[in-house]
Amino acid sequence: MAKSAPSPLHQRISRNIFRALDNFVIANNLGEVLYAPLDVFLDEYNATQPEVLFLSREKQHLVVTPDGVQGAPDLVIEIISPSSMKRDRGDKMKLYERCGIGEYWLVDARTRSVEVYVNGLVNGVQDYELRDVFMETASESVVPVLVRSVVLNDFTMPLTAVFAGAE
Repeated sequence: MAKSAPSPLHQRISRNIFRALDNFVIANNLGEVLYAPLDVFLDEYNATQPEVLFLSREKQHLVVTPDGVQGAPDLVIEIISPSSMKRDRGDKMKLYERCGIGEYWLVDARTRSVEVYVNGLVNGVQDYELRDVFMETASESVVPVLVRSVVLNDFTMPLTAVFAGAE
């Protein structure tokens, strides 16, 4: 039988990130955090279902419809699986770049890492720059690694919390 649903590991990571982001966004009245399955219509030809996304208050009324999100969220988070890695790092990343999504996270359970990409204009073209890679280190027991958002500049989340329960 073919497997179609995400793994429990994937869902735990998604839940952890959603809870932390949602609590932060609500506490600071910044907008809304949504999660899959939810269609994000980036243009007339492309719709995706990122695991977690953030819409600032400025974008909320413009892009949320009964069918899904119309347009580019401020932040999109994808959890990489072996079957999605090529698409998440390739076509989907290029699509998110081109559509102007400000920040893109790639979360990898195998390496227990979070890559944060920030979108900017380079020679008039939208382009992602790898801003940071957050990985567990030997010294993490002394100083925890904190995943930081650029779009939500005060948001941090311990890397251990991203992967809590995902052993």
